[in-house]
Amino acid sequence: MRPRSAGIGRVVSAPTDLTFENRHLVEPDLFVVGSTAPLQPRTEMEALLLVVEILSPSTARRDRIVKRALYRRAGIAEFWLVDTDARTIERWRPNDERPEILSESLRWEPPGASAPLDVDLPALFEESLGPL
Repeated sequence: MRPRSAGIGRVVSAPTDLTFENRHLVEPDLFVVGSTAPLQPRTEMEALLLVVEILSPSTARRDRIVKRALYRRAGIAEFWLVDTDARTIERWRPNDERPEILSESLRWEPPGASAPLDVDLPALFEESLGPL
């Protein structure tokens, strides 16, 4: 199931800017914006259902510290950090002190979805990165 088929929103990939409090500009690798929210050149973070960042050596610190703090303050329901080296996803929710580390499967159940999105993580990483 893709978010679009559930009618909950639109999947958007970089390069698309997001603004926070009209002064912080970020560019996530991927995000899902609610289906009723207008997608403008600078989408407001309050309309986001999910934000995904793919870690790299040059962005990991900013993604883990600066962006996570912005997304948390904005109340983004889910923020995922994809670590392709470890083949894991760190799932953050607004009140989390520590992330949930996922390596086998991921289930995303956004409000209004007719069914959850279930992802087999080993299969996803193998398809995108090749076998270990």
